[in-house]
This record gives sequence, structure tokens and C-alpha cells, in this order.
Amino acid sequence: MKKGFTILGIILLLSLIITSNASAITGKIGNGKMIITADVGESVSRTIRVINDNDVAVNITIFASGDSEKDITIIDKTFILQPNEEKNAQFTVKVTKTGNNKINVRFQPLTDEPGVGLSAQLTVKTNGKETNGEGGTTNNNNNDLTGEVTAKLNPDNQRNTFLIIMGVLTLILLIILVVLLSSGKSKSEIITSNAESQNKIKEGVKWKGN
Repeated sequence: MKKGFTILGIILLLSLIITSNASAITGKIGNGKMIITADVGESVSRTIRVINDNDVAVNITIFASGDSEKDITIIDKTFILQPNEEKNAQFTVKVTKTGNNKINVRFQPLTDEPGVGLSAQLTVKTNGKETNGEGGTTNNNNNDLTGEVTAKLNPDNQRNTFLIIMGVLTLILLIILVVLLSSGKSKSEIITSNAESQNKIKEGVKWKGN
């Protein structure tokens, strides 16, 4: 019985460890929406703020997608951010047409654990341009960057995985409890049977003696 309870204690401890390690990698970018307004053929430089709020270092991968992805050049494609470190990753856009795009940021731990991805909306406009006194085009960094986006690693998948693990552990615990109870019952029946047999033998000896 003591051995069985020791096994139960180990399983419970393992379940607690698994639960405590279920926290996910967090991804965070400082500007969730960007708007660029410029003349056709103009190249515009921008940055996206990438933040590592995790307690571990992460590998960052950035790539573009959307209507004008071929016109978007990511300068800081890959780099590593240490815990609580951030970086303004640079990219350029050659304006050829109006369109909606995404700047995708992938947060990947340096281990084999899964990562998380975030996207910033990038809208390119060729109309409504503002001209400055020199006849050029003006684009204000402070006015075309809005929002902040934070995401955690696949919360639905994480929850499902956690439920599956806890279900399996619960099933194992129930099986062990049934085995222990059955084992204890069997031993009790054996002891009772032995006691009854000994009593019958003693009664038989007394009867013969009489």
C-alpha cells in the first residue's frame, strides 16, 4: 500500500510540473497598423517595433505578404532578441499601387518548442498625398503607426493539449486506485480466510479431544 501511495504522489507531482510548464511563448509588436501614402515609384522606409516580453531569448523572423509583397523589402529579416529586449526592425516599400499587406513577425524559442506569429496591417495608398514646400511628398511616421498587438502561442491548442494530458493522468490515477483497492481487498480476504481456517482447525482439534 505504501508503495502504491508513493506512485500516486509521483504522478500528482508530474501533473503539477506539466501544468506549471504549460505557459506559452508571448509575441508582441508595437505598431499593429501602418499606413503609407506616397507617389507611385517612391520608396518609403519604415520600422516595426518587435518586443520580447518572455523570460527566454527568441529568434525573430520577419516577412511580408499581401497585394504588394514583391514591393516590400525586409532589411532586418532575422535576429535574436534577449529577454525583455526590443528592436525597431527596418523595411522599405516601393509604392507601385494601392493595396493591403501584412508584415508578419514570427517569435521562435531557441529550443525546439513551437513559436507564435503576429501580423501588422500595412496599407499602401497612392492617392491623397501631401506635398511639402519643396514639391516632395511628406509621410509622417508618428501619424501612420497605430495600435499594439500581443499574442500567445495557440491558446486553443494549448488548452486542448492540457485537457488531454490531465484526462490521461486522471485515467491513470483511477486505474492505480482500483488496483490498490483490489489488492487491499484481496489481502484482507486472504487474511480473513486464513483466520477462519485456523479457527476451524482449532475447533476440530478440540472436538477430537473431547
